[in-house]
Amino acid sequence: MNNTKRNKERKALTYGLPAEISAGKTLMHVMNQSGCTLEGIYQIENYSSSILQIKVSWGKICFEGKNFCIEQMDGALLSFTGQIEGIRYLA
Repeated sequence: MNNTKRNKERKALTYGLPAEISAGKTLMHVMNQSGCTLEGIYQIENYSSSILQIKVSWGKICFEGKNFCIEQMDGALLSFTGQIEGIRYLA
């Protein structure tokens, strides 16, 4: 089995989430749809009051909602508040 196929299988392990989240490499804590904390290596690709798109080692996470506000961003920690209406994983 080649590495590409093995990586795709890892991404589908736990509830459709990439294996890296399941293994604890990137942690995402969503708080009652009113905010989120992301721990791990990330890069913000798109940010507005209604969209927050973050690139991580295994793909991208796109948060959709209202009134997003980044409260803390340092090193490997990102924390934001706002009304989260949807979270999508983008390969």
